[in-house]
Amino acid sequence: MRNLFKVTKVCSIKTEYNKPLHLATQFVHVWYLYSSAGAILSGCWNSDGSEIVTAGEDGCVKVWSRIGMLRTTLNQCPEPIYAAVWSPDGQAVIHTAGQSIVIKPIQSGPKKQVIRWKAHDGVILCLASSSTSGLFVSGA
Repeated sequence: MRNLFKVTKVCSIKTEYNKPLHLATQFVHVWYLYSSAGAILSGCWNSDGSEIVTAGEDGCVKVWSRIGMLRTTLNQCPEPIYAAVWSPDGQAVIHTAGQSIVIKPIQSGPKKQVIRWKAHDGVILCLASSSTSGLFVSGA
């Protein structure tokens, strides 16, 4: 992670092998987040802009602070993860895993469990969630 330069607005995701995901915070600094192996395929800010979740070719789902510090690796799968989004309530991360969708709580606890189910016949490539409706959608 490194601070590049000041800009007015940036929003781009690079998917080439070992290339960074470009982010712009509300303070208009651009940060690079690097995947350890392979490209970052998905990035999504949480509702208050304090954290971003990324997913990538290395099968990792990671949560980063708004300044680009790695907070946690939530999950690691053997296959690439093409999409990850915050749950509508912000208490979990929803991500793809082949033909399955996984809901992984941010905090662990006795009533917080990982939910996984087969959602499509093909590899799931995209996810989106709505904090307004409380719903999410996936596509293969």
